[in-house]
Amino acid sequence: MAVLKVDSDVQALAEFMQTKIAASRLVAVAEGLAAMAPLLWGQYQPEAVRVVRLEADPISDRAARTPPDASE
Repeated sequence: MAVLKVDSDVQALAEFMQTKIAASRLVAVAEGLAAMAPLLWGQYQPEAVRVVRLEADPISDRAARTPPDASE
């Protein structure tokens, strides 16, 4: 089974924005903030963020759970 995971900081910011900003302005505000981010926080050492990732069980784990074929 695969699960889509969102970075916890990204999720927290998105939830905050949704409670404070009209839906019709969310994309424009997010784009504007992204454009200003280097001016606001460029002096800090950046950390890598994996905004969204797909996590899945290893194939070997799935193979062990697969029921045998009826012809076996």
